[in-house]
Amino acid sequence: MSSVCRLGHRQCSGSARRDGNRWLRASLPLEPRGAYHLSGEARHVWEHSIVEMDRTRWSITFRTPSEKGRSILRAASLQP
Repeated sequence: MSSVCRLGHRQCSGSARRDGNRWLRASLPLEPRGAYHLSGEARHVWEHSIVEMDRTRWSITFRTPSEKGRSILRAASLQP
């Protein structure tokens, strides 16, 4: 939260899982104390992570469970 970092995205393209060479990659700068919202393909299709850095960076993540996740929580009586 207190330093600039990069949000990395990657998506498997073609035979990447077999030969390890076919990842589509993108990254975006994240400003200190900034906020962002992932939705659609950026959240569900692309893998996303904070790119490793030399300084400590704290992140706060809020997540909304999928319908499957909500049904599991209801079954476990963890959500009304």
